[in-house]
Amino acid sequence: MGTHQLILTENCENELMVDIFRFTSSVILEIQKKFPVHLLLNAMQILNLKEWLRNKEELLKFEDVELEELIRFYKKSYLSNYSILIIDSENIRNEWYFFKKIVY
Repeated sequence: MGTHQLILTENCENELMVDIFRFTSSVILEIQKKFPVHLLLNAMQILNLKEWLRNKEELLKFEDVELEELIRFYKKSYLSNYSILIIDSENIRNEWYFFKKIVY
């Protein structure tokens, strides 16, 4: 194997940025095609504890809309021969409330 040297010029850096932009744009587009329900993706952000508020009063109401979206989406099966509800939404709401109290 030979020795290789990579030399970046200002023009190369600009071309690299263009390539990165094109690549990330295509990745985002493919994700949007695969997961067209943006509400569901946004709702999943509640699972990232880094995004949580630090004020206890605000935290108790934090992300309830997103939780409801997750409940709505996962409440039923998308299998045609399975009509029973998958989750107990009232239990999830209670667990979510107590989880937030414990975390804070």
